[in-house]
Amino acid sequence: MRGLYPLVLTAVVVVLFAPFWMQGRAFVPGDFLTTLYPWRADGVKVQNPEPFDVAVFFYPQDVLLNKELKQGRLPLWNPAIFAGHPWIASGQSAQLYPPRLLLHWLFTPATARTLDLMVHLLAMGLCTYWFLRVRGFEPPAAGMGGLVFMLNAFMATWLEFEHVLIVGTFTALMLLAVEKRNPLMLAICGGLALHAGHIQFCLYVGPLVAAYAMMRRKVDLGMTVGAALAVVLSFPITLPFLQLQSLCQRPQLPLQDMAASLPSYLPTLLSPTFWGRPQELLLDRVPAHLIFSEFACYIGFIPLLLALSAVGRKSSAMERRETFFWAAIAVGALWAASATFPYPLLAQGFLGRLIPGRVLIVFVLAGAMLAAQGCQGLDLKRVRALGVTLLAVWIALVAWLLHNPPGNVKLPPPDTPGLQEQIPALLSHTLLTDPQTYIPLLAVGLLFLFPRKIALVIFTAIDLSILAVGYNPTSADLYPETPALKVVQNQPGRTEKTRAAFYNTLTPYGARLVGGYESLFPVRYYRLLWTVQPDAPPPIRSLALQTFDHPILDALGLTWLVAFPGTEAPGPAWQQVYTGPDATVFRNTRAMPRAWVVGEVQPFTGYEQLRSFEPARTATVEGALEPVRPGPASVTLTTETTDSVELTAQLDQPGLLVLADQFYPGWEATVDGQPKPIVCADGALRGVFLPAGRHEVRFVFRPAPFRTGVRLALGALALLLVWAGVRRWRAPSRAANPASPG
Repeated sequence: MRGLYPLVLTAVVVVLFAPFWMQGRAFVPGDFLTTLYPWRADGVKVQNPEPFDVAVFFYPQDVLLNKELKQGRLPLWNPAIFAGHPWIASGQSAQLYPPRLLLHWLFTPATARTLDLMVHLLAMGLCTYWFLRVRGFEPPAAGMGGLVFMLNAFMATWLEFEHVLIVGTFTALMLLAVEKRNPLMLAICGGLALHAGHIQFCLYVGPLVAAYAMMRRKVDLGMTVGAALAVVLSFPITLPFLQLQSLCQRPQLPLQDMAASLPSYLPTLLSPTFWGRPQELLLDRVPAHLIFSEFACYIGFIPLLLALSAVGRKSSAMERRETFFWAAIAVGALWAASATFPYPLLAQGFLGRLIPGRVLIVFVLAGAMLAAQGCQGLDLKRVRALGVTLLAVWIALVAWLLHNPPGNVKLPPPDTPGLQEQIPALLSHTLLTDPQTYIPLLAVGLLFLFPRKIALVIFTAIDLSILAVGYNPTSADLYPETPALKVVQNQPGRTEKTRAAFYNTLTPYGARLVGGYESLFPVRYYRLLWTVQPDAPPPIRSLALQTFDHPILDALGLTWLVAFPGTEAPGPAWQQVYTGPDATVFRNTRAMPRAWVVGEVQPFTGYEQLRSFEPARTATVEGALEPVRPGPASVTLTTETTDSVELTAQLDQPGLLVLADQFYPGWEATVDGQPKPIVCADGALRGVFLPAGRHEVRFVFRPAPFRTGVRLALGALALLLVWAGVRRWRAPSRAANPASPG
């Protein structure tokens, strides 16, 4: 029977990913594109619009990374958005995570992403099972814990976001490293978690692992050094991230707008879709319209009963005090996720930029540990009493909600005519047709009719799989071509969109955007684009413009505009080059080339001076000026990769070469092989002063935090290898003389 429960975990993953194995469908919500021009298709039902970030942000990054790796390059800079962006610094790119790089080197972007998800989801379950078995849990209890941690509502609704699964996998392995008191394993797993995951999630699980080590009395000098080395191993990714943090545009978020209330969380412990399901009707719980995943805390009805029954009770695997530890972790996480006092006092500075609900990764782990404990020392009488009580509470809550439907609706669109009158009927239909609504009743019946541990595990697998299968869309045809897209595909110059092509969806076609989407980007660039439309500042993260006729955009090389069908030209310089049912495309006849030379420079005094200027004639410069004079000049772009640009410039007089790419620390320039300082031109672009004559100019992205991080990480890795060798060399002598010191 020992191998049965790992087989159950494997079977759940195989079934969940059946669309990939059987039909070749990728776990990317590509059907979301059918709601947007130029892909819009009337009558197509979108399975679930909630995980749309994968289709419009993460998958476009996959396409670029895949292409670069197949050409033998590892990109640190993303030229496709914001006139360039420090990709290595984003904090969620997993740009140096070896398994991800290998998969994208071997497979297509869609296959690589899906395999990445599948492997890490299974690994999370099996590693949690392994950890619990080492702790002394019996196979059914370890199977319950592994199943709950890998497929709870939080993990299931973040499933298409690979970084959450990877953090979950390495969290289980770090707990195992603590239990085995293996500092080398702790260092490697902690470093990989930081490399591959969303850094915000690592900020939550890292302290949890430390607290667990203290609770288990596993803290010593070796484990402390291992934890420190884990951080050092992450420096190639975390040091650039910290640099971008210091330069970024993102303000402190208003917590009252980003967190659901604590009472609204409690019903979702009994059923994940109490407030509706995203596939049909979803009641909005916060003004910020966050996605369903930010509030997902359901661990399964049976596991919830087991977890509650475990608190304060010891078993052969877990002491009573440890159950209180995990219960305190769960309550604290739920308290923080709802931003309940005193959390707002703690969420200052950097922490104030985080979304509170993501701390639920800690809650579901605590729930999995307690569910395993409840299964280990199963007290049927106690579990049945809890089940009957919670079932009665659940029926009362459903009846209350059906008779008191809230008016705040997220889906369908709140501006749907007559929606307010339809809410009671829509909510009733959603609840009464949702299988999750009947899970508590079936669970209580199971406890009385067939209360064997294997039955509880299988029922939990079905319970959790219902949400996972329904929540995660798959796609067979990602990013199809349309006539409008053929016009702008792989064209020189930059592109923008209006009422079409959401976020970064044009980048898989080779388009380079002036705007785009990223959680963090330099505030300097945001202020530049704010200058374009001072009365309507662009969104703080997506940089979606409304004005397109401006000299700043001309300087950025904005050449193409993909617009809603029938849109009028945004200005006299814009010519319509295509119109059809998919989109209207315009070309900017005033767009500047990628690089040019100016013979007049002025000190930069503020973004106001850029509201009307002639980029082809004059440039503003931050820092020391060098003498320039107007005269004939030409610039030719000769070679370009993601991390380098090479140009040939011919000048009759000294001038300033302006490259219409974003100015950012880490870019270095050489002129005829000699280093030359880069100045910030026109508020956010790169400039290099050149003497008269013919010159070869090369820009290369070599960020100092990344280089420093690599050196320190290699040093830490070397230390780990030496440490591992010493431990291996000393092991035989310890076995021969167990009484010897050390």
